[in-house]
Amino acid sequence: NEFSLRAIFGVSANANGLHASASYDAAVAETGMLFPEILAGKTVQQGDKVCGAQRRQVVSGDGGKTLREPVLIVLCQKVLEEEEHFNIIDTLMREDFKVINIRHTWLSTKQATELAGAIGNRALEEEGRVGPCLLLAMERDSGVSRLQMSMTNRGSGGIGATVAKFKAHIFVSEVTSRAHTALAYCFDTLCDSSFRIEPFK
Repeated sequence: NEFSLRAIFGVSANANGLHASASYDAAVAETGMLFPEILAGKTVQQGDKVCGAQRRQVVSGDGGKTLREPVLIVLCQKVLEEEEHFNIIDTLMREDFKVINIRHTWLSTKQATELAGAIGNRALEEEGRVGPCLLLAMERDSGVSRLQMSMTNRGSGGIGATVAKFKAHIFVSEVTSRAHTALAYCFDTLCDSSFRIEPFK
């Protein structure tokens, strides 16, 4: 196709590579490495524009009469580097978890500290700020207990072996109240969910 980016910007049949950054923050960092003259004297801003931007709460869409529970899973840089996030998401979806929001981001020090408090695991405070992470909101019936079961399943098709390998790089909400607090901190909306996020009243 003569109108493709490769056709327009490619120098030759061999020199026609195309690169896309995974996020805005990654694009700024990569631009600084590849074209230092563009960002000369400027610093890369670390931090997410949604996390902690305002006080929010998770509210049940049907007045609290549901067996469904939302969960938050934070997959940190090492998991993403090894591309194990695909396996984790695919396995959980096969176990009837539904993705209700997902975002690739790089948390600031303050955001990593606040999210660690919300999710109830202080190790996230350090791990969450060393590089990009994936914030994954999912739901299903008895979501919290089903997630704990799935994370310990080392059998065929389970994610227990992956979780054991990356234990220091995967963080989950282990009780419903913490899941709600962490989800409200990380997201301003949930898609096709039994729950919604509203400003805190």
